[in-house]
Amino acid sequence: MLFDLINSFLKNGINNSNNNNNNNNNKNNFYNSLEDDDYLLNNQTTKVSLYLYFFIFAFMFLVVDLIMLYYKHRENIESRETDLSLKLNKMLIDFENDNKIKSSPTTSTTTTTITPTTTSSSQLRQPSTPKTTTKTINSPPSTPKSPPPLPSLESKLLYKDDIKQQLSLNEAKSQIDSAKQLDESLKYNSCIKLYIDGIEKLMALFSSYNSKEYRDYIDFYLKRAEYLKNELKKGTNLKSITNFNNFSKEYQINYNNKILEQQQQQQQQSSSTYRNSLNLSSSKSNSTINNRHSISSLSSLNSTTATTTTPSNTSTITSPGNKYGLQKSLSSTTLSLKKSSNSTNFQQPSPPSMVIPDIKGIDKSMVTLIMNEIMDRKNPVKWDDVVGLDKVKQSLMESVILPNLRPDVFTGLRAPPKGLLLFGPPGNGKTMIAKAVAYESKVTFFSISSSSLTSKYVGDGEKLVRALFAVATHFQPSIIFIDEIDSLLTERSSNESEASRRLKTEILVQFDGARTNGDERVLVMGATNRPEDLDDAALRRLVKRIYVGLPELETRLQIIQHLLVGQRHSLTKQQINSLAEVTQGYSGFDLAALCKDAAYEPIRRLGIGIKDLELNEISLISFKDFANSLKQIRPSVTSQSLKSFEKWNQKFGTI
Repeated sequence: MLFDLINSFLKNGINNSNNNNNNNNNKNNFYNSLEDDDYLLNNQTTKVSLYLYFFIFAFMFLVVDLIMLYYKHRENIESRETDLSLKLNKMLIDFENDNKIKSSPTTSTTTTTITPTTTSSSQLRQPSTPKTTTKTINSPPSTPKSPPPLPSLESKLLYKDDIKQQLSLNEAKSQIDSAKQLDESLKYNSCIKLYIDGIEKLMALFSSYNSKEYRDYIDFYLKRAEYLKNELKKGTNLKSITNFNNFSKEYQINYNNKILEQQQQQQQQSSSTYRNSLNLSSSKSNSTINNRHSISSLSSLNSTTATTTTPSNTSTITSPGNKYGLQKSLSSTTLSLKKSSNSTNFQQPSPPSMVIPDIKGIDKSMVTLIMNEIMDRKNPVKWDDVVGLDKVKQSLMESVILPNLRPDVFTGLRAPPKGLLLFGPPGNGKTMIAKAVAYESKVTFFSISSSSLTSKYVGDGEKLVRALFAVATHFQPSIIFIDEIDSLLTERSSNESEASRRLKTEILVQFDGARTNGDERVLVMGATNRPEDLDDAALRRLVKRIYVGLPELETRLQIIQHLLVGQRHSLTKQQINSLAEVTQGYSGFDLAALCKDAAYEPIRRLGIGIKDLELNEISLISFKDFANSLKQIRPSVTSQSLKSFEKWNQKFGTI
C-alpha cells in the first residue's frame, strides 16, 4: 500500500515536471514566434521605406530634368529669336544699301540750280543769287478710297534661263505665300521665320531680278516682318496684313511729304548762306580790283587780274584798261577756314548742296571745320580688305559693329564701351581696321589728328574739341578716331604749357560727358604706338584696349599672296611659304615695302632700255628678286620695343 502511494507520487511528479517543461517549451516557442513576427514586420517596414525613398528621389530627379529641359527650350527659343532678329536687321540694311536709287512712289522733285560761273566788276557790285527752279508733282491723297492690293510677284514675268535661279525664286515665293496665309490666320509667331527665309532667298537674287515689281515685293514683306517682330515684343495689338498695307501706304506718303519739306527748308537756308557769302566775297573783290588797278597804272600794265573767292569754278574779271575787251579766266582760290590766317575775318562759303547743322552754343565756323574731317565713303575700306588680325576683328565685331547694328540688343550690362584704344608697333593696320569698322558699322566716321584740334588763337582749340563732340552727337551713331592719340593725351606734367593743359582737360571733360550719357552713341577710338605715354585719366576712359601686334606666319602668308594678286611673277606656292617663314618680325608695312622693292628688280636690270620694250617683254618677278630685296628691306620693329608692347599688353590690354 505504501509502495503504491510512493509510486503514484513519483509518477505525478514526473508528469508535472514534464508538463512544466512542455509549458516552458511552449512559452519559448511563443516568444520566439513573436520575435520572428517582429523581425518580419521590421523587415517589411524597412523595405517600404526604401521603396518610398526611391520613388521620392526619382520624382525629384524627374522634376529637375523637366525644369532643365524647360529652360533649355527657352534658351533655344531666345537664341533663335535673336538669330532671326540679327538676320532681319542685316537684310534691312543690305536692302536699303542696294535700293538707294529707288524712286519715290508718291512725289517726284526736279531741282535745277544755276550758279554764276563768270563775275565781272559790275556784277561784283550787285551780286547775283543762285536761281532755283523747283517743280513738284502733287502726291496722291493720303487716304486711299479703296484698300490697295497686296504686292504680288509673277514668276513667269521674271523668267530667266538659269533653272536654279527660277527654282529658288519659286521656293521663296512659296515660303512667303505660306507665311502670308499664317499671317491672315493670326499665327504671327510662325509666319515671321517663313517671311525671313523667303526674303533671304529673294535678296540673293536681287541683282538678277532688278525690277520695280521685285523691289516693291521685297520692301513690303520685309517691313511686315520687321513690324511683327517689334510689335510682338511690345505686346500691343497687331494690325492685320490688309490694314498694315493701308497703313504702309499712308505712312509712305506722309514720310515723302516730310522729306520734301525738309529739302525745301535746307535749300532756302543754303541759298541765304550762299548770298551772304557772295556779298562778302564781292566787297573783298572790289577792294582788290581797286588796289591792283592803281598798281597796274603805275607799272603801265594793260590788264589787271584779281582772285575772287566764290563757289563758282572760275571767275573772269575785265580790266578797264583792256582796250580790246580781252578777258582772262582764272581758277578761283578756295580759302579753307582751317588754313586761313584769321578765322574771324572770313568764312568759307558752303555750296548750296552742303547744309551745316545749327547746333546750339557752337560757332558755325567751328562746325564747318569739324565737318571737313568726316571720312569720304567713295573709296571705303571693307572688312575683307583687312588681312589677318582674326582676334582683333572678333573683338571689334563684338564691341563695335554688332552694337551699332543692333542697339536694342546691346543695352544694360551688354552696353558697348564708349572708349577704345588700338595700340601696337607701327605699320600693322591700326588706322585701316578703324576705317573698316566705321564702314561695316554704317556710322559717321571722324578722322581726327592733333592738327585738327589745335589753333594759333587762344581758346580756339577748346572750342574745336567741344564742336567735335557736339557734331558727332548730332550725326550719331558716330566714331571719333584720333590717330596718334598720344600726341594729344600725353601724361600731364608741371612743365607743359597752359594751352596744352587746357586742351587735354577739355578733351577729357567732353569724353567723360559722352561716357555718362547712355543715350548717345558716340565711340572714341584712338590709335597709338606709344601707349605708355598716355595720361592715366585718358587710359581710364579708354576701357577696351586691343593689341594689334606683328603678323604671324599664316597672316604673313596671306599678306604676301594678297600683294602678289594681279602681278606677273613666277613664284611657286612653296617659295611663297618660304618667304613667309623668313620674314618673321616684319610688319604689314614692311612686307608691302619688300614686295614693292622685289617688283622693281626687273626694272633695275633693264635700266633705260625699258622704254623700247612692251609690257609682256619685262621679266617676271622671281624668288631671286625677293632674295635681293631681303638684303635691303629690314624689319622696322626692334625686339626691345616688341617686348615693351607685350609687357604693356599683359598689364593693361584686354586681348
